[in-house]
Amino acid sequence: MLGAKLGPNGEENGSGRRAGIGVECCVVDQNLEKRDRGEKRDVVAYAFRYLDQWKAAQISSDSSWPILMAADVSEQWTPPNGISVKINVDAAMFNDGRSFGLGMVARNSDGLLIAGRMKYTAVQVEVAVAEAIGIREVLSWLKENRWPQVYIETDSLCVVQAIHSSTDMISLFGSVIQDCKTLLASLNNVVVSFVKRSANVVAHKFARAARLYPDCTCSLETIPTELLSCLVADYFTQLFTVAADDHWALSHILSTIPTTITYDHNAYLLQDFSKDDVLMALKSMGGDKSLGLDGMFAMFYQHNWDIVGSLVIEVVLEVLNNGANPAAFNKTLITLIPKIKKPKTMKDFRPISLCNVVYKLVSKCIVVLLKNVLHHVISETQSAFLPHRLITDNVLVAFEMIHSLKHRRRGSKGYAALKLDMSKAFDRVEWSCVAIKRALDIYHRASGQLLNEDKSVMSFSPNTLEHVQHSLSNILDLLQRDFSCVDVPNILKIPLSFSTTTDLWIWNNTTSGEYTVQSGYHFACSLENQHRATSSTSEQSWWKAFWGLNLPSKVRIFAWRVIQHSIPVAAALFQRKIITSVACSLCSNAWESIGHAMFSCKHAKTVWRHSNFSYDYQAASRMKEGDFLMYLLNIHTKSDMEKIICTMWSIWSDRNNIIHNKSPQQPAAIYAKSLAYLNNFQQVTSTDSAPPINSHVAAHQQWRSPPCGQLKMNVDVAVDTSHNRTGFGAIVRDSNGLGVAAISKSIAGNIKSHEMEAKALCHGLQWARNLQLQISFVETDSVMVVNSITGLASKNLDFKD
Repeated sequence: MLGAKLGPNGEENGSGRRAGIGVECCVVDQNLEKRDRGEKRDVVAYAFRYLDQWKAAQISSDSSWPILMAADVSEQWTPPNGISVKINVDAAMFNDGRSFGLGMVARNSDGLLIAGRMKYTAVQVEVAVAEAIGIREVLSWLKENRWPQVYIETDSLCVVQAIHSSTDMISLFGSVIQDCKTLLASLNNVVVSFVKRSANVVAHKFARAARLYPDCTCSLETIPTELLSCLVADYFTQLFTVAADDHWALSHILSTIPTTITYDHNAYLLQDFSKDDVLMALKSMGGDKSLGLDGMFAMFYQHNWDIVGSLVIEVVLEVLNNGANPAAFNKTLITLIPKIKKPKTMKDFRPISLCNVVYKLVSKCIVVLLKNVLHHVISETQSAFLPHRLITDNVLVAFEMIHSLKHRRRGSKGYAALKLDMSKAFDRVEWSCVAIKRALDIYHRASGQLLNEDKSVMSFSPNTLEHVQHSLSNILDLLQRDFSCVDVPNILKIPLSFSTTTDLWIWNNTTSGEYTVQSGYHFACSLENQHRATSSTSEQSWWKAFWGLNLPSKVRIFAWRVIQHSIPVAAALFQRKIITSVACSLCSNAWESIGHAMFSCKHAKTVWRHSNFSYDYQAASRMKEGDFLMYLLNIHTKSDMEKIICTMWSIWSDRNNIIHNKSPQQPAAIYAKSLAYLNNFQQVTSTDSAPPINSHVAAHQQWRSPPCGQLKMNVDVAVDTSHNRTGFGAIVRDSNGLGVAAISKSIAGNIKSHEMEAKALCHGLQWARNLQLQISFVETDSVMVVNSITGLASKNLDFKD
């Protein structure tokens, strides 16, 4: 009755009214417990507000959200570029309707598993809510890792739309989406996008397995066998999936190939196959080749042709001459053959297809037919696929060519030989030689074959100038020889400089370009996390909580030394042969370990009795490597833990005073002073001190016109990380706000934002100089660029040129 009276737009019929009724029922059900406190009209208003918000999220057409276009949605999983990481996430609802599983799979540019997570949740929610929770779990997971660039993919379109929508939704789904937005705002270089289910298969398998492996984190070494098989299948699926045809590239390549097949040849190839062709193909097959899924050798058909021959011929000719669908017998068993003795990655395996005999007969008939015209098509220098041609012939030719190249020392013209190996997998890079890059790129787009950098080599004659060799070497990414795999993609992203500058060492983990102990420590921790075989987050979360305690620096360092077993108790000094007794310096009747000095010594116990904390002193005395402190941190609040550690520091300080013949304090005074010291410190640190504002940096405000007769130029950039390009824009306006000139340009390169801002500013100034514009004011939203120009930043900045 309620829905019949009120529709979203006053209508009585149609889909809008049905949607209104559905949402009203949902909201009324959620607000049954509030019916005594609110009016029915409030519930109805809330219902339609909720519906409007949901519709707004569904029809959002934000121009900055291009991935919703159907042409851009991935059909198959594709690896990320360079050192980026791609995480696929999916949710699986189980049949009981009261639980769901989440699957998260992180892979690198080689398609190799970095880490996988499965989480089982016994809560009844809608599918969209479960998918949103999966995104939230991934974002929380990212805060524990330090991956430089992360792409998150999900097959839930509504979740992706809601995350990129500015509309706030009042619901459980909206609450989870808001959590995702908050986490995204706290992370750098994270992109959430939509893919089709076919590109998210592995994540779905992980989600289905969450019931068997709840709350499980695995690596490539510890992944369950059933999940490893789907990873392997997905890797080779994306490797051998045919990409969309690039008709321009294909026609461009075909236009350069001479026509060698005549009309007579074409007529010969188009003639129907006969029974004799099928029998000839069968006789040319090896009788004991590896079995396919049919479990039959070719030998069986050869020996029993008088029985099965007519039926086989009928099937084969129906496919060859009439275009029948061979799906009934073209299923193939794929086995992996290692290329090297100790394979470590999927690239080290070669997939071999074990086909059924009938399918082999179809392909064999086509091969035999093509063999008669193949010598007209394949170049004379091609040493494979043709009888009476050996690959060793080309080996001899290559040897003679390289020999001649290496001994060519005279003449002003240098020579280079380029050996290219085409395969199905390589990382695309930005090359400096445009002509060769364009040729190889067009060939790749037309044929689908990719350059294998690991097997490609460039050689030069000795008389080739050194700078020419260096320029051409970048084509094949020979930087791999001199730099680590982590640095090479970053080097290739750097755009060329306007001027020649002296090289210098830059530390890439600080904005100033200068090394600090803190940045080195964090970088070492990130490397340790990347190479760790098993991912256990409990220790990391404990240390994160420990360093998050609001304590004075010397107290914090003291606690760290307690955990590291590096404070000079009697047991430690005795072990280093500094003293001759391990007895406690105060009670003289026990082994003075750290746990004893901090808790079980009579001096420490009298202090703890004045506190509100109670301990198992026997367990505390056996503390090793801070395990008792870890236990305390798990059972106490952050505030209590701060009091405990500060009290331990006071006990240790008083203990040292007694040893050095200073007057001891009363136990109550020790505890009271520790709390007072902690309280005073926290009061001081809680006072928010506003950071100094640089006079060159303007606060958030509207654009202001320059004085009369002067010009102002505004410059900004936008980075496209997926294509390693940066968009640069500049506009010059006069005192009336009218545009005098503007430029929009794409620049090759994808580096740090402040570096690209500096690059854009340089382009803008050069452009204005070419137009002979007298610019009086230049504005940019990069504080670091402004500070570096005005001399307030470090002189060692990585973009100072």
